[in-house]
Amino acid sequence: MKHLKLITFKCCGGLPFLLAVIASLSLTGMVQADPLSSGQIQSFLDTRADLEGFDDNYPGLEKASDQQRDMTRPMSSALPALDEFPDARDELEAIVGKHGFDSIEEWAHVGDRVFMAQIAISMQDMSAEERAMSEAMMSSDYGEDMPAPMRERAREMAKQGKTMMDAAKNVPEEDMEAVRPFMGELDPEEYE
Repeated sequence: MKHLKLITFKCCGGLPFLLAVIASLSLTGMVQADPLSSGQIQSFLDTRADLEGFDDNYPGLEKASDQQRDMTRPMSSALPALDEFPDARDELEAIVGKHGFDSIEEWAHVGDRVFMAQIAISMQDMSAEERAMSEAMMSSDYGEDMPAPMRERAREMAKQGKTMMDAAKNVPEEDMEAVRPFMGELDPEEYE
């Protein structure tokens, strides 16, 4: 928001109008967060070793976080599950603090941006045929020959995949450029 100049709109309702303009700019992606730095990305990646097996120490945490997961924000959308696991929250705060993050929310936000930039880069690197095939699979209506629970799960996964691909189209170029040197260290399976 550092690029947004404060302008009062007395004829249009003053502060409420200004807040509405800021909110709409935020929703359309015109107001961007500061670009990711290589230091933030490296710090996020460095937390992985300390988090190896983290869910195993807290039975039920993985299931609780998966139920809330939004794959356009895989890290931050899972944080509310920690409300049921205060010891896990405390341990996670200590781990991410050791790697220079002020909060688990900051760590999760950086992780979300790294993940989405990774998806965006992968989509850019796809051939037109691969992209078309992927989009066709995401919009496919799964046939009646599939058992109903499997069909519903497949539809939900396709819907999430399509949402994620659509969101990846809006990833800032700056985030992609910051993440590109780290692509060899990233594994999308880590977010599942």
